Amino acid sequence: MGNNMKQFNLQEYLANPSRQVVTRDGRKVRIICTDFDNPDYPVIGEIKGHKWPVSFAINGEAIKGRQMHCDLFFAPTIVKRWGIVYRKAERLYDTREQAEKWMEEADEGEKKFCSVCKVEWEEE
Repeated sequence: MGNNMKQFNLQEYLANPSRQVVTRDGRKVRIICTDFDNPDYPVIGEIKGHKWPVSFAINGEAIKGRQMHCDLFFAPTIVKRWGIVYRKAERLYDTREQAEKWMEEADEGEKKFCSVCKVEWEEE
């Protein structure tokens, strides 16, 4: 897991509950509920490989007595696109096939390229 994970925040999670949540050490977490009847630890999550659910504060800190490796973070989103490398690179495609199709259909002036390449980056 990359070092640019963003610390969990309950309000951000509620705005986008499909966003992947992980522990500090990279294990996937399924949020079970966000309104547990404990004002200090209202978030309950199931950590992959863990035997029982864990309670968390609204900032993702695991309930007291747990080690820091269980604290919650948002996993970075890995974005993958296919690019065409040429004199004036400005196009990214979701698949290699889309990039190659563009090259086949491009006119000769646009075909001054070196290759099709995979481009990846992490987004918070």
